[in-house]
Amino acid sequence: MKRFLKALPVLLVGGLALTGCTAAGSTSTDANTMNVQVSTQAQGDALGDGATSGDDVLGAEAIGSFSVFKQLGLSGATVGLSTTNTGKGQTAEYSVKGIATDKVNAAQQAAAQQFEQAKTQWKATSGNEKKADAEFYSDATMKQQVAQVPGLAVMTLLPALTEKDGEHTGTITPRFVSALGSHNTEVTLTFPGEVTLEGTPAGVEAAGKEVTLTASEVKDNEAIKVSFSDPAPVMSWWLSLILWVLGLIVTVLLITIALAPRRRD
Repeated sequence: MKRFLKALPVLLVGGLALTGCTAAGSTSTDANTMNVQVSTQAQGDALGDGATSGDDVLGAEAIGSFSVFKQLGLSGATVGLSTTNTGKGQTAEYSVKGIATDKVNAAQQAAAQQFEQAKTQWKATSGNEKKADAEFYSDATMKQQVAQVPGLAVMTLLPALTEKDGEHTGTITPRFVSALGSHNTEVTLTFPGEVTLEGTPAGVEAAGKEVTLTASEVKDNEAIKVSFSDPAPVMSWWLSLILWVLGLIVTVLLITIALAPRRRD
């Protein structure tokens, strides 16, 4: 019992050391990534022929979104998909996790190029030759076409990122957001750090690291600005493991020394 009491401080110190190493290694590892979570639902006429045929229309759109995200350079991200089809109502949820922030702007530029190509084709159509570019984004036919490629519409909700002295600014300029509104679409963006939202734009909520946009309420092409700071430095998993093992070895040695029988003179 006396030996145990003598060893108790060593046990406490060693335990605290191990706990510290574990805590240091458990810090979030999303310092340079962001996530996108999309949920959408529709009923009846919003599903078109799919409402009567039983086709999983929203699921097919979600799969199409995946292909667009991959095509625009975000193939390194992890994607997930869940859909349900009940009667004339359907729901779909899909997520893209681990999007590298240094690829977001490139993906945005790729999406913009697709829009420019579509605009060129649109202006070549009879009757559109002299129309202003701004009319392209409000054209009902174009919105219908974009709705058939939902991943492209979601891509326009990704922020264009800039950074200065550890402060990041993300500007979201949603175009064709009404193409998502008919399916009651909600998009949640998860940023690497705590988010501050500039102003009170319609259909936008910010909490913690998340910004949620309700497509039916967000205004087309309205600039939405958010900012966040660099998160605390993250200890790599291998360094945390080495420190944890060393802490364990030191703790065992100290306990062994404390409990070892003492030689009497």
